[in-house]
Amino acid sequence: MDQPLRGDLHPNVVEQKESELKQAYGEHYVDVHNYHHKMLETLKGLKEEWMLCKAKRKDSHPAPALAI
Repeated sequence: MDQPLRGDLHPNVVEQKESELKQAYGEHYVDVHNYHHKMLETLKGLKEEWMLCKAKRKDSHPAPALAI
């Protein structure tokens, strides 16, 4: 009944796979973090541009005086 572990169930293979998965997880986490950081920077830039355009539009089209 006692059969030595072979193939994917061998402890050395399991340890190697676990190590590879931990490394891949770490790399993926860094990639996701960098993606989100770049996305936030892009959104901040777009917001600044939008605010500048909004301010320019407001300056070039003064509000009409209200007649009372």
